[in-house]
This record gives sequence, C-alpha cells and structure tokens, in this order.
Amino acid sequence: MPATNIALNKIEDFINSNPLELIYSNEDPATYLHCSGTRTTPDLLLASNDFSEHTQYKIMDNPGSGHKPVIASITIGSKSMTRKVPTKLSWNFKKADWSRCTNLLENELQRSPLNFNQHPDKLCDRPLNFNQHPDKLCIDMIH
Repeated sequence: MPATNIALNKIEDFINSNPLELIYSNEDPATYLHCSGTRTTPDLLLASNDFSEHTQYKIMDNPGSGHKPVIASITIGSKSMTRKVPTKLSWNFKKADWSRCTNLLENELQRSPLNFNQHPDKLCDRPLNFNQHPDKLCIDMIH
C-alpha cells in the first residue's frame, strides 16, 4: 500500500473518530505547486461539528513560494448558531436494560448477518444502529 494511502487512512480514521468535519470542495484550486509542475491540495481544514456550518475559508494568492495560504474564519455569535452535540455525553450503564439490549442486538444481527470471510471493517453491510433510535434505547444517556 503506498504511503499516501496509509496517511489518508489515518486522517480518515481520525476524522471519523472525532466530532470533526472536513471543509473542502473538489472545485477549489490546488494550494500547492510542486517543482515538478504537479498541483495538489495538502491543506486540510477540519472544523468541529458545532462550527462547521459557520466556517468559511479563502485560498489566497500565491506569495511566490508555490504554496497558497488558506485563511479560515468562523462566524461566532450568529443567531442561527446552535450546538449540534452536547458538551458532554456519556452512557449510564447502571440503568441499562441489558436483556432488551441483547434482544435488539440479536434482531439487528439476524437482519444483517455477519460475513466472517470479509475484512473486519466490512463485516456488516450497514452499521448496527439499534441504539440511535430514541424509542429503542436500552442504555440511558447523560447530558
């Protein structure tokens, strides 16, 4: 596997495991001109989910170094600005209905059986989301 794929996978894992969004458009111009003449965009702008809708960026003109600076700005204090994620979210396992949780998990696994011949990342056709529906919660959440 080429080094760029390893780096890309690490970045993707980091983004997927944190409440961050990548602020990027394929239509933006490249931000780096390599001496060989190839153009790339090595600059990644990540914003918290709370601020991603209020985050803008501008690619500045080349200052002569071959690397165009990217200026990010976040509009704070907007009336439409609402938090998407509570500041602290945790599971209350002491109040869990474990038998209900087991039944929900077994039902989900019957609907989407696991294929153990695949890579572990590809075991399920779709994410198991029995805990995302408020009417099906078996573990209480504390905000």
